[in-house]
Amino acid sequence: MTDTTKRRILYICRKWPYPPHGGALMRNYSMIETLGKLFDVDVVCAGNRGDEQPPVQAMTIIPDYSPKMKSALRKTNYIYRRVPYFLADVYPKRVYRTIAEHLATGVYDAVHVSELGAATLLPHDNTTPVVYDSHNYEAGLLARRAEKEKFPLNKLVKRDAKLVRRFERGLIKRSALTLAVSEMDLEDLEDLVPARKDRIFVADNAIDTRLYKPSQDAEPDPNTILITGTLTWRPNIQGLDWFIEDVLPRLTELVPEAMLRVAGRMDDEMEARLAAIDHVQPVPNPPDMIVEFAKASVVAIPVLASSGTRFRMLEAWAAGRPLVTTKAGAFGLPGDEGVHYHVQDSGKGFADAVAGLLRDRDHWNAVQKGGYDMIKLYDFDALQEKLVTAYRVLFPELEP
Repeated sequence: MTDTTKRRILYICRKWPYPPHGGALMRNYSMIETLGKLFDVDVVCAGNRGDEQPPVQAMTIIPDYSPKMKSALRKTNYIYRRVPYFLADVYPKRVYRTIAEHLATGVYDAVHVSELGAATLLPHDNTTPVVYDSHNYEAGLLARRAEKEKFPLNKLVKRDAKLVRRFERGLIKRSALTLAVSEMDLEDLEDLVPARKDRIFVADNAIDTRLYKPSQDAEPDPNTILITGTLTWRPNIQGLDWFIEDVLPRLTELVPEAMLRVAGRMDDEMEARLAAIDHVQPVPNPPDMIVEFAKASVVAIPVLASSGTRFRMLEAWAAGRPLVTTKAGAFGLPGDEGVHYHVQDSGKGFADAVAGLLRDRDHWNAVQKGGYDMIKLYDFDALQEKLVTAYRVLFPELEP
């Protein structure tokens, strides 16, 4: 190596994370921003480049298929090649070829693979040390999702979980380093591959807390509840359906003026469906999610099956908004009930907790402060410390 303080990393991901709208994109954004301070980073991914200039040496952003084409190719891959649906995404050949060409140069000290699906982009003959960034314990998440589905979808998801478990185990076995987003995921991954315990480290999800100051300073709209998320992802749809069916009727009895804003990536069908429900206002594909947090009095995070940790919780804390979630929603994050958030698994309990925050400003202030005090654990400085600790397994010269 020439300059040992600046190792060279190839970062591969499945979608360009600028702007960082959505959990996986936020993880990639925080990783690229933080790794760029430690290493010379080149990025290869699919997507469309915007005006942002991340702290990397080189970017190769390859236009992806249209959503309609991508969906058709994924289904074909799943049906005819018997690939797990979770891993069945197909990308333009140029993506695979470009990654292989980069790695064949031999100039990279490591290839950082962002989440399990991105590992399918690696060439079979790769010899560059792999750093696997596990966004979730994916097999475990699929198994939990299967428990919430009805027949026959539950059987298909359960089958997928078994196949993904095999792929996930194999990737961890051949990775030089694996990153988990929480201590709970760390334990799950260690149980999955006990022989690699010394190569699995926690690198928590992190957000740029400075971006949320406009929300911290804004007065929320009265009686406004916010649910965010990518509403093309099945677990988010499951949680939203549960909230609308089990929470919203009780909540509007307690607070007749309550209005639920659902903001996130959604198709026209989902938007029309939500618009037809009383007390629900869809906000499809908002350009700036921080504006939505600024309007919210309370953030609701209804999650029925989970792994990893939810960026939505970190965003609510950083935006200065109290939140109500489920046990699955709080999975992987520290905190105390009634201090840093409310955790309720029943529709009645969830509605009562939201109503209590809407009605009692002193309680709202207390939970808001408790959540905001937590966010310092999840800023970019905290992530950088964790990454230095983990990457020192590969590069001992890194300064702690």
